Amino acid sequence: MLPSLKRALCALIPALLFCAVTAAPARADAIAVFGNNGILPFLNTIPGTTATLVSDADILAPGFTSTYQAFVYTRNGAGFGTPGLSAAAAGVIGSYVGPTGNVVLFNGDFADVIASQAAVQQLFRNAATFATSSGHGFIGEFNGAAAALTSNANGIVPLGLVSGSAGALTNGAAAGDLTLDPAGVGHPVTAGVLFPVADPSNIEFGAAVNITDPNQVLARYNAGNPAIIARAGSPAATPEPGSLALCGSSFVLLSRLRRRRRPGPANGI
Repeated sequence: MLPSLKRALCALIPALLFCAVTAAPARADAIAVFGNNGILPFLNTIPGTTATLVSDADILAPGFTSTYQAFVYTRNGAGFGTPGLSAAAAGVIGSYVGPTGNVVLFNGDFADVIASQAAVQQLFRNAATFATSSGHGFIGEFNGAAAALTSNANGIVPLGLVSGSAGALTNGAAAGDLTLDPAGVGHPVTAGVLFPVADPSNIEFGAAVNITDPNQVLARYNAGNPAIIARAGSPAATPEPGSLALCGSSFVLLSRLRRRRRPGPANGI
């Protein structure tokens, strides 16, 4: 190999490695779960996902928001999960998700059937992918869904992630079939789920919910009460123009070097 060509290739290799790493990052999602029930072990069955039970104190510890790609707010077992996050911890989560994190809310006691209902399992797999794809997403179930709204009637500190209000958590507010709303057609959270989902057993507790933007309601119960709500944040980050230029110029240079190395007729080819 010619010395000049060897030097050029040595200079080019780091740039090509940079392009390869930034173009196809490895998928490894860490999810923090506030509330201990069936959602936690189910999330750990999703390939590439690690779900960790966290406390109010964990959320307030330095470095928490840089550790996880999504936060799940639910309850312990079949309890109502009140009072929930402290005001200080709620402030951390509100800032962590902000206006750009992807949000999914399940208005009902979905955790009670996640171990047995295939449709609910698919919804949570989709929700985990959707939430973590923004790098700082949120999934709320039951009291966590009520907490995510602007206000609620349950004494839970509101996070204000989705504009709307939740009434008292009660029996019957989440009963009936899950029917797809227009906004849910083709949405990543409902992908692969056949609607209507016939009256999932043991989902009956929830809140009467009013969502300001109906385009955020993906599915409803028979009586019209929102069942699944989603808010999309900003899209995933793309490489900066400077990075794209570096990759482009590297490949152009590599192409030129290959043409220079190509032997001509004088070499018997």
